[in-house]
Amino acid sequence: MDTTEQIFATGASATTLWALSWEGTVADVVTWLRLTTSNGATHKGGYGGPSLNPGSPVSVYTGSSDKTPNGAILRVSSDVTDLKVSTSDGATQSVQLVRHPIHENVLVEALVYPHGTSITAMNVSDATGQHAVVMTHAQV
Repeated sequence: MDTTEQIFATGASATTLWALSWEGTVADVVTWLRLTTSNGATHKGGYGGPSLNPGSPVSVYTGSSDKTPNGAILRVSSDVTDLKVSTSDGATQSVQLVRHPIHENVLVEALVYPHGTSITAMNVSDATGQHAVVMTHAQV
């Protein structure tokens, strides 16, 4: 199997382009988030581990750099229909979930939010309704 980094989703916020990619093998895959600002500053962070963390509907990797906005990789099960994320600046974003090319039954998305802020709340929607995600230290 080819283990070269492969981009599977891209997007943009007001000042930053982002790309989600994966690298590795099915048994040992890392999901990467690369942020590139309009002035050329970049930051790349990765998230390995299980497809989803046991006991939480959202698995989150957060990363930051002094020269880029904060970034997060958000992974949820494929039965989630909507994910809303609130940050400490009072903003709430509904993210567009895409299938992860390697993790089975997992949807993933990138979140870009202002440097110096943190994720304060998440709500997932699925066939049974909308549910608040209990935030843990690992998710903020």
